[in-house]
Amino acid sequence: MARFDEGIYSDRQISDQLAIATRTAAHPCGPVSLSEVLLQDLRVERAHAQILHIGHDTAVQMPAVQLPVLYSILEGAIRLDMSGEAPVDLLPGENALLFYGDRHRLGRGRKAENGVPPHVQTHMPELIEHRHIGQGPARAVVLQSVLELTYVRKNAHVNRAAPDLLVLRVPTSDDAGPSFKSFPYSGAQLAEDLDGPGSLALVSGFANLQLCYALKQWSSRLWGEGIHDVRCPNMRRVATVVREIRAHPDRPWTVTDLARHVGLSRSAFAAAFHDVIGESPIAFLTRMRMERAATLLRTDSLSMYEIAQRVGYPIESSFARAFKRHWGVAPRSFSDEGSGMEAAE
Repeated sequence: MARFDEGIYSDRQISDQLAIATRTAAHPCGPVSLSEVLLQDLRVERAHAQILHIGHDTAVQMPAVQLPVLYSILEGAIRLDMSGEAPVDLLPGENALLFYGDRHRLGRGRKAENGVPPHVQTHMPELIEHRHIGQGPARAVVLQSVLELTYVRKNAHVNRAAPDLLVLRVPTSDDAGPSFKSFPYSGAQLAEDLDGPGSLALVSGFANLQLCYALKQWSSRLWGEGIHDVRCPNMRRVATVVREIRAHPDRPWTVTDLARHVGLSRSAFAAAFHDVIGESPIAFLTRMRMERAATLLRTDSLSMYEIAQRVGYPIESSFARAFKRHWGVAPRSFSDEGSGMEAAE
């Protein structure tokens, strides 16, 4: 069953979605293909992952995280229980996508433990953490991925609903039933490949593939082969600008340039951006630049001039003033680990 979470969807958005579901909605900008939707605003930006080794004697209670969660079974078998859904048993090569990150339970054991999801953080660790839960040999080895999608903010006007839980089964040649299919993979091979540098990049790509495959099947089952607009008309434009800013914070962006980039007037673009993101284009641009600068200060041995250039400030002194306004400390003080962490918090 699809649902709308309080705080994410407005009353108008809910009525818009219901109109779309009953095929009475107007499409002022024309219908949008599913490929465009998946490429523009339902793409996995990053996956924060950990590998769980869950013992025979243990069941793990996972808290809600308000982000999509993907479970991919690498070894053994595991049961997943979630409120409002029938329990499902998962085998190697299968996936479970909890689109809204609801609270859930993993395992059959009598001993209950509280689980800790992978930490969503700006600086991605190089290696994937392994967590051993329970005693004795593991009943199952499971890759847990918390997904950051292109629309990051809860007030983004996504105007869509998805199933709370999508179970992706191993496809078989004679499978004609109602189940959704996992994009084929070897659990043992994936477990081997998730060792060493670059593993989180691999998880992000893998998660994006499974997400697209799942939503493609769900949309086909819901709409058939038709093309339907399932979001507000300006979402694609704003998502495009957000990606451009994140990819190229060094460019001398202005609101007029950004508006022209997506074919809107300056005033219409500024209003649409604020409605979707919750802040002005310049405030968002500045924040992205300052967060990028903070990351560079903590992780790279670059001069202040080089960092200023990389985040769009041709003059080092202008960068230093903007940085201090945002973080409350000068860039050189921020590069000190203690001061930087204190300012970031």
